[in-house]
Amino acid sequence: MLGRNQSGGKSSLRLLRVTTDGDLIVDARMAASLIIDDDPGFEQHPAIREALDRRLYEVEAEFLVKS
Repeated sequence: MLGRNQSGGKSSLRLLRVTTDGDLIVDARMAASLIIDDDPGFEQHPAIREALDRRLYEVEAEFLVKS
């Protein structure tokens, strides 16, 4: 999502604020932990795997550009 947003795409996502969205952040962290504990390779969650792969690719590409 960050890559699209930075290149001009619009996103319906909003930034969370710890002061007002603490409960949502805790719930999201717990849900993520359950998914990771149950399916660490994300075989049952291909969209998550694809998003992680894209993000890791972006990080690696940025590193190579800076090197």
